[in-house]
Amino acid sequence: MYQAQLNLKEEIELHNNFNKTNSVRIIRQITRYINTEINYYLIQKGHSKLSARHLSVFENLDFEGTNIVTLAHRAGMTKQAMSKLVKEVIQVGYIRAIIDERDSRALTVYFTDKGISFLKDMRETIQEVRANFKAKGFNSSNNNETFINNLQNILRFFETSAAN
Repeated sequence: MYQAQLNLKEEIELHNNFNKTNSVRIIRQITRYINTEINYYLIQKGHSKLSARHLSVFENLDFEGTNIVTLAHRAGMTKQAMSKLVKEVIQVGYIRAIIDERDSRALTVYFTDKGISFLKDMRETIQEVRANFKAKGFNSSNNNETFINNLQNILRFFETSAAN
């Protein structure tokens, strides 16, 4: 019994120490907090009908239009999940979808004027979030550039790995 308790205590300590340095967990938690902050700013700018989960539509939509299958692939989700998000964003007027000329079974999604205005507000929001970090002593110019470069390199690694 004593050995089992000792092993459990060791496992708890190992787990807690691992979580402190688990980059995946840290990135996921940071993302959650940043999304909460972004939502706050977007509500202040009049975009209360959108949430962080809708951002995957905007982040993956090209100005010249993108079909739902491509949006889903870029966002790393199923076509059904993306279709649901697209319908929700259409309902609040930020995008529109039309039947694809080449494939009548497919929809191509486009920004509306309201959606383009949202993109401007989103860029401003990201700048405000960055300014908040900077005001709190994070992100010196060199550190921020290195950080972004590292994130981009990690992303490229996964994108090329997924393509193979």
